[in-house]
Amino acid sequence: MSLKRVSDKKLTRSAWTVFFLYIGIYYFYPLIMNFFFKEEYNSLFKNINSFLPIVYVVFFISIVSFLLLFLPSLRLKRLKNFATLLTNGKIGFFISILFFVCGINFFVNYTVAFRHAADSSIGGEGVLMILTFAFRSIAKLVFFYFLMAQLQGKTLRKNQKRILFIYLLSFALTLNASVDIIFTLLGVIVLFNKEHWLIEKSQFFFKRIKNNLSKLILLFFLVVGTIFIGNLNKVGEDAALDLFLNTQNIEKIFISTSKRISTWYAPVMILGNKNESLNEMAFSSLNGVLTNLKIRIDILLKGSSELKVPEIWSINRANYLNTMKYTYNPRTGASPGMIGSAFYLPYFPFNFILIAIYTVWMIRYFSMVIGRYKYNIFGYFFLLFLFSPIFESPIDLINFIGPGFIYVFSFIAFSEKLLKDYKVS
Repeated sequence: MSLKRVSDKKLTRSAWTVFFLYIGIYYFYPLIMNFFFKEEYNSLFKNINSFLPIVYVVFFISIVSFLLLFLPSLRLKRLKNFATLLTNGKIGFFISILFFVCGINFFVNYTVAFRHAADSSIGGEGVLMILTFAFRSIAKLVFFYFLMAQLQGKTLRKNQKRILFIYLLSFALTLNASVDIIFTLLGVIVLFNKEHWLIEKSQFFFKRIKNNLSKLILLFFLVVGTIFIGNLNKVGEDAALDLFLNTQNIEKIFISTSKRISTWYAPVMILGNKNESLNEMAFSSLNGVLTNLKIRIDILLKGSSELKVPEIWSINRANYLNTMKYTYNPRTGASPGMIGSAFYLPYFPFNFILIAIYTVWMIRYFSMVIGRYKYNIFGYFFLLFLFSPIFESPIDLINFIGPGFIYVFSFIAFSEKLLKDYKVS
């Protein structure tokens, strides 16, 4: 179905589905788990006993719904040139090779142990590491762009296939988080022209059930594999195998995974129950983000920086310190997510309105580029993971050298290229 039928203001059914999947999985599911497993949640998070702050989620959804009716559409059409450079011709090929060089360096020196062996921030590891994580963000959107192009009936040219393959190989070399498995599989699906796996086919009832069942089984193994890689990254291969091969650990794995999903729920429930010092906390966190930006600029321009990485160098780090009970790891952060990010801006309710404006802007882009296809459960799974990074930590976008900014920038660029290619004004 042509993208030109999709409005730049009204959301498609698919976009609403992804939005409410996000809200349901990352806010209401943790609320239920928190209610039934209070002790386990209190072992990880600070002061998460009150459920009243869930009203902030309802309040936020209401603001987004209202703004969707009245907020003018905003487009950045010129960014499409950036996406064109990355996916076509000699420049695109050169950039993919540069990512491959960064990928080899990462694989040789860090592999999946990067988060445990590296300095306290990406910037602390120098220019190559900054470039590596920038390319990783771009790679996810390269997969997304080619996927949507194929759904529109476009056949990738040889040079585009070559660029896609190099991006996929380089991304695999830089695996360092469990969700990377999901993006790697997406790249494989696109490379082998299996985009139809993500679309609901018009079939007889029983054949549709059979196909959906096969997708559910595949999705189950993908989720289990992602959880396993996450544990392998944290505790090592032997301990992860012992954990997963013992059936008595099923409940333990289930609760542990649920708590990891709850990291975007936690700041809403914890900071939403805090009545003082929120503005001071927001200004302090913003100052750390700006200091970290100065350090990265120094590293890129001069190779080093005289400034020291602050204790709070990002909103993710601030959120980790504010929500986690045990904060002994000096390198760890925890992104606040779509709604929790509002607490890291000063002055309620303007903080919520600003994040809601950003949400409306991004979800409109998302709606336009995913179109009105009938995605199956497998398709929505991938769309959710492409959608979620846009909202991990919107305030950290101030750091325009960070992977978060580069992901959002690339998302807009590839969206504009898709909309141009398929004649959407």
